[in-house]
Amino acid sequence: MRLKEYRIPIPLTLDEYRLGQQWTEIELLKETLETCTTCIKIYDNITEQERLNIINEKIPLELK
Repeated sequence: MRLKEYRIPIPLTLDEYRLGQQWTEIELLKETLETCTTCIKIYDNITEQERLNIINEKIPLELK
């Protein structure tokens, strides 16, 4: 006969709870920063060369 496993959460102290909140906020900020660094605004009324210049400024490609 197998016994069922029950996980009972241990109550966190206020400091542990705040630390967990801060860690979550930092992780979300890191994800946002990674996403925003690759965002590019492109406008319709510019030439193709201007568009390529904007892309090259934001995302430098290293050729190997």
